[in-house]
Amino acid sequence: MDSGANGQSEVPTLAADEPGGVDLDRLWAIAKWFFLASVSFFVLFFVFHLFYENRCKRKRKESHEDERVPFEIKYRYKSQGGREGMNLMLDPYRTDSHSIVCVVVERKGLLAGICAFLGEGTVEFFLEQLPVGDCLHQLKAGAGNHVMAAISLWTKNWAFADSIEVLCSSWDLAEDINGRRRSEAAKLISTLEAKHNFSVNLQMADNFHCRGVDEEEMWTSMVQTAGKLLRQDTNKLDDQESEIWDDFDLDEWPRTRMRLSEDNLHALPHSGECERAQKDVLSDINARGTVEDLVEL
Repeated sequence: MDSGANGQSEVPTLAADEPGGVDLDRLWAIAKWFFLASVSFFVLFFVFHLFYENRCKRKRKESHEDERVPFEIKYRYKSQGGREGMNLMLDPYRTDSHSIVCVVVERKGLLAGICAFLGEGTVEFFLEQLPVGDCLHQLKAGAGNHVMAAISLWTKNWAFADSIEVLCSSWDLAEDINGRRRSEAAKLISTLEAKHNFSVNLQMADNFHCRGVDEEEMWTSMVQTAGKLLRQDTNKLDDQESEIWDDFDLDEWPRTRMRLSEDNLHALPHSGECERAQKDVLSDINARGTVEDLVEL
């Protein structure tokens, strides 16, 4: 029957080889090469990403090591058997700046001071029986003279310090130096600050304020150790030294004992002439020379 008779038209079909036909093999080849190209691209991108991250991480590590603050490494571990082990610990009290913490206390004619150089990791201290020399005015001097004696002792080592914290036993002196500075001690400290380029901040030894827990523990141990020094005999200090520093947080830092001179204790001038102690005449006699003279007679 003729197609035109039933009102239906036949759709012509094109062969694959004819112009305008669909080539399935060609489409499959294109899809296959597109898939392989995508996989190759992702593999190359992943390798390049790993290489880039590894290189950046190495550069960040090198720059971090260059900027790292050089702390002192200490061996402060002991095993159960008492033998010293090698446990590397970073010192929490060291700083990368020239920072100073100093304690000056006095009791019953004994004057003690401890100075910690946090940047250098060293400790210096003194313990003196007053009077040093024969000036009896030192026995009547107050906290201003004692603090000035310590400052005059360490002034040159404090030059260009970033921070200096001095703990003393006088609230009035701390308030004056941190305030309007009307006392003679405050004026003299201002002169030394301008000359040696540092700044002194005074606080009470039994009521101070610091920045963190580690500093508070270290400052407290300095005040307690200074109190122990005041209970010692100045002539037997070396024999009892190990007991004094047992609870000192900076016990492993090198320590040096300093000696105050009469000039240090006169750093803050007093009014009037020096009241000199009478010298013992018998103490000035050379005993050996006296015996030799008796033998010659």
